[in-house]
Parts: sequence; structure tokens; C-alpha cells
Amino acid sequence: MKKTFLVLILTIFISISAFWGVTNASNNEVIDVSSVKFSSLDKVNNRFYEIFVLDLYRKEIMNHIEDYYKNKNEKVQGYAAPENENYVSIRATRNLKGLEDKFSYVLKITLRPVDQDGSIRGLDTLFIAVEPSRVGITNLPKGLTTTKLLKYEHKEVKK
Repeated sequence: MKKTFLVLILTIFISISAFWGVTNASNNEVIDVSSVKFSSLDKVNNRFYEIFVLDLYRKEIMNHIEDYYKNKNEKVQGYAAPENENYVSIRATRNLKGLEDKFSYVLKITLRPVDQDGSIRGLDTLFIAVEPSRVGITNLPKGLTTTKLLKYEHKEVKK
């Protein structure tokens, strides 16, 4: 009898605690996104998309740029987007042998690597296979990565 009574009291206590937590969660501020204006201009949306991709893969992009310039004994501080150009393009990996099972997309990213004094090192294009579903996941199984550099192209620019 005492065990039944104790189980009943614990069940009621847990139920009240769970209900209290749910009701307190509803007190959080809710943002009404139905009133948020989104641009319908393709040019604006494309620019935001390009910036989003650069932010999402910034670490990987910088690692590839640093590796390329390390081989040339040059130090790169960061990168800038080319002016008046679309600098991010995307395609699905469908029909790309060797990639379709491991990555969903290939990004073509064109940037201007910049050194510490602001000098532009060139116009570089990176072709990177990406799997967005793995972004932010730590301890991926062996053989799986978030990105894979497929090709790195460098073009000299006039100084």
C-alpha cells in the first residue's frame, strides 16, 4: 500500500513539474515572421545566398586558401568577394561519379584572397563538394566529411 501511494505521489509530482515546464516555455517571446518582408528581387536574394554560403563554409574556405598560399610561402589574412560578379554557384552532384553517394552539392566559389597589408593575391576559384546535413556535426564516421576540395584555380591579377 505504501509503495502504491509513493508511486502515485511521484507520478503526480513529475506530471506537475512537466506541465509547469511546458507552460513556462510558452512565456518566451515569439517573433511573428508573417510580418517580415522578404525581397522578391533575384539580385538581392542571390547576394544574400552568396554571403550565406561564404559564412557557412568560412572555416573550410580559409583552410583551403591558406593551404594553397602556404605552398607559395605567402600569408593570407582573409578574402574579399569580386566586384560585380556572382561569386557562388551551385549544382547537385547527381550524375557526378564518385560524389553522388558522399556529397549533395558542388559549390564554385570565386574570391580574392587578401594578405595582411590589404594586397589582393589573385582571383581564386574553389570547387568544393559539400554535404550541408553534416555541418555542425562532430565525430563524423571515418570517411565522411562536411566538404571536399575538388579543384583550386588561381589567376594572377594586375597590381
